[in-house]
Amino acid sequence: MLNTLQHNYNVVSNLTSALKTLDLTPRQIEVYLTLLQFGQCTASTLSNKLRINRTTLYSILKVMQGRGLVSNYKKQSATFFSAITPDLILEKARRKLNEAQTYFNQIETIIPELKSIEQLYANSPKLKLYEGAAGIKSLYSETLKSKEIHAFIPLHTLPKELHSFLTKEYIDLRKEHQSFTYAMVENSPFAQKYQKKDKDSHRKTKIIPYKNVPLDAEISLYGKNKIAIISFTDELVGFSIENQAMYNTLLSVFKIVWNTVK
Repeated sequence: MLNTLQHNYNVVSNLTSALKTLDLTPRQIEVYLTLLQFGQCTASTLSNKLRINRTTLYSILKVMQGRGLVSNYKKQSATFFSAITPDLILEKARRKLNEAQTYFNQIETIIPELKSIEQLYANSPKLKLYEGAAGIKSLYSETLKSKEIHAFIPLHTLPKELHSFLTKEYIDLRKEHQSFTYAMVENSPFAQKYQKKDKDSHRKTKIIPYKNVPLDAEISLYGKNKIAIISFTDELVGFSIENQAMYNTLLSVFKIVWNTVK
């Protein structure tokens, strides 16, 4: 008896998995299999067997009738519902397969053209715009995908709405991602305090000793070919640029400054 029940469970499980490929919901599958098993049923009988309230059941049956999976007829004052024959299910699956094959063939024919377009613009810088506090946070989170970040940071222009994120949350995320920052900041009393927190912030900071060298926007180099430029002055706006030549040049500039500062 136990083996029979297990066998029936496995059969129903396999049938359910297969019928899901026809974009049927679990409830619709349950209705179809019940109608297939018991033949013609009234909504009342079906509702009792499945323990579904009649309003919900009628809604399910309406959708299934629209898809040609269930039919109905009236006998005297009662309406009986029945499932379509499994042969028609197979035919529906075959049509779906043919449609998928046609779609695949269409896509396959245009792939060479798409690749040629991709190649045409492969060397052009890829630019993304980030606006507002949420956008800037998203850009900072993007940099965490890199194990090393090299950044010129304008400490005096950091806005209040990002202060908590940059001094706490972003640092915790950087530790979590094992992303280390090499930071260059302009000389100021705050820069000294900033540098003293390096060990706990997963970074190394150097202070540019020269006067009249303002940093009004942040430039971060990350991901081996990406540049983030963020302005905190008039409005919060940032860009990410993906370009190997630009990245290499700015990284060289960063290293020159870094190596001249103790």
